[in-house]
Amino acid sequence: MNIAIRYFTKSKKGNTKKLADVVSEALKIEALTIEHPLEEKVDLLFFVNAMYAFNVDKEVRKYLKDNANNIKTLVNINFCSKRIFYS
Repeated sequence: MNIAIRYFTKSKKGNTKKLADVVSEALKIEALTIEHPLEEKVDLLFFVNAMYAFNVDKEVRKYLKDNANNIKTLVNINFCSKRIFYS
């Protein structure tokens, strides 16, 4: 099974990346930003992003639309929180 992880964030706090890294560690697959398009078809895409103004960012919608032909199943991990991880 071909699996990929992508994430998108505008925040400098890093919570979205931290969440993507948790998925990455569990699956033993590198999490990449949406600056990295899908170069091949994937059976499963874990997509981690945050809500901005109670909506999905336009860059997220564009990425998913542009890569739709390469995604069989999408798992969207979308959240809106000020604090998720404590260090």
